[in-house]
Amino acid sequence: MYRFLCGRLVLFLIGVVGLLQLIHIILLNRLESRQRRDVPEPHSAFDPGFGQNEGEDPILEKLSSFAVYIERNWVLDTSGEYHLSSLQPITKSLSVRTQDITLVTQCSQEHLSDLIPLSQQWMGPLSIAVFARSGHEWSTLLELAKLVLADEILQTSVTFSFVWPVSAAGGLPPRPDLIPQHNTTESNYNHTEPYPNNLLRNTARRAAVSDFVFVIDVDMMPNKGLREDFLHLAARSRWFQKNFTLDKTVFVIPAFEGIIFPTTKFDLIQAVQAGKVRPFYSQLCWKCHAHTDYETWLQQPEHKYLVPTYDVLWRDPWEPFYISLNSVPLYDERFKQYGFNRISQVCELHVAGYKFTVLNKAFLLHKGFKRKESFHPQKEQELEFNRKLFRQFKTELKNKYAESSRRCY
Repeated sequence: MYRFLCGRLVLFLIGVVGLLQLIHIILLNRLESRQRRDVPEPHSAFDPGFGQNEGEDPILEKLSSFAVYIERNWVLDTSGEYHLSSLQPITKSLSVRTQDITLVTQCSQEHLSDLIPLSQQWMGPLSIAVFARSGHEWSTLLELAKLVLADEILQTSVTFSFVWPVSAAGGLPPRPDLIPQHNTTESNYNHTEPYPNNLLRNTARRAAVSDFVFVIDVDMMPNKGLREDFLHLAARSRWFQKNFTLDKTVFVIPAFEGIIFPTTKFDLIQAVQAGKVRPFYSQLCWKCHAHTDYETWLQQPEHKYLVPTYDVLWRDPWEPFYISLNSVPLYDERFKQYGFNRISQVCELHVAGYKFTVLNKAFLLHKGFKRKESFHPQKEQELEFNRKLFRQFKTELKNKYAESSRRCY
């Protein structure tokens, strides 16, 4: 009897202890929940700040998704002067290495309107780095949100990266109409804040997942069908085969400027003869593109397929546009604004041993003729600054490629 009573007492005490532990856990959970409610969420430059209403407007909803993704994913560039972030979760189709060619470009708010015609012409993967100046972060994102919602290709085929100075804007206003509007007609370079073109190019290139890339300026347009023609060339040449190693070759695309846009090389030749199209920079810096040898290219016989047609040995100051593997050297991010930002990278290709091969019927066209009066007032000062930097850069290449006999002259 005594043992029975002791056993009942032990069971009772165990039950009491268990109940007290359960009550203790419940009270701790309630206390933790109350503490979480009482502690405000940290506010940052890209905290959306307009929580309740974004679902009422698709533009606000897209803007909010941009802001949330930036807040969670931004990093600093190597100089510590700029924030970098993608603008959307990378879908499987945009994250798996592909046997394709990505059109790579960059712009600021002033040229966002160029993206829709460019994407419709390319009809394939694009990687675009968008730059926002201090105080323009939200207006740039707002315009981009409108653009993306208006075009299905921009929603499905484009990887957007966002770059902005460390001096970021404050919280987002509650409605799009409260976001300050800015002049969107000025040149990228016509501002006191430097335009980091090479940082933008590298950012967009790093976001591209295809084997090949084609880096161009946003105000230029490739000929219709260029992507498909190049993919057929790559397939015929077996460049996508697993064990195939493409030698150090980049594929030059002759660049033109004009007031009309020919769709074929035949139409282009007629436009050149009519004076409506001319070689790129022919009136401003002929030697910058003359080594493309436009006369030889224009006289090439008609061919059904896109094929390599002749090689060009690089000479200063040639700065062609080209298609390449995405493994070629990146751009030197010290170059900003106008001058030497592209030629420095092309020069490195030459010193590193790359060959420049011109394709027979592919071309680029800049919208409108380049004229002296279209340049911004600070052009000459920027050119002189970057010229000195280019001299330093060439000296650095001698050390970087000590085994190479090639030089940038």
